[in-house]
Amino acid sequence: MQNELFNLFNVFANTTFNAARQLTDMNVRTYERLVKRQIELTSDFVESAVKQSVSHYAAAQKEIAEEYADKVQKANKDTVKIIIQAQDELSSYLERQLPAAMQEVKATIKDTTQEAAEATRPAASKRAAA
Repeated sequence: MQNELFNLFNVFANTTFNAARQLTDMNVRTYERLVKRQIELTSDFVESAVKQSVSHYAAAQKEIAEEYADKVQKANKDTVKIIIQAQDELSSYLERQLPAAMQEVKATIKDTTQEAAEATRPAASKRAAA
């Protein structure tokens, strides 16, 4: 009788275990399919959001690039104006200062030449007297 009870318990345990395993297998397969579908839906959502964001992003980038190009063009024009003004100022300055500077250089050369000539005369006179 104990053997029969033991066999009956084994049959019951095996049947219960097999049923539980089958239910678990069904649940795992169902869960895997649900997760797979959820991932597909999430992927579709992200892809749509990215496509929309990319088009908005590209439009925004284009607008920013155009604004920046306009600012750079204006800055370049301003830079050219500044350089032309500096060139004009330098030309005007040189036109005013160059003649006076040339006169100073000529006077300095003349003075230096005279001093050198005077310095060499006494030495030449001393050699001639000797």
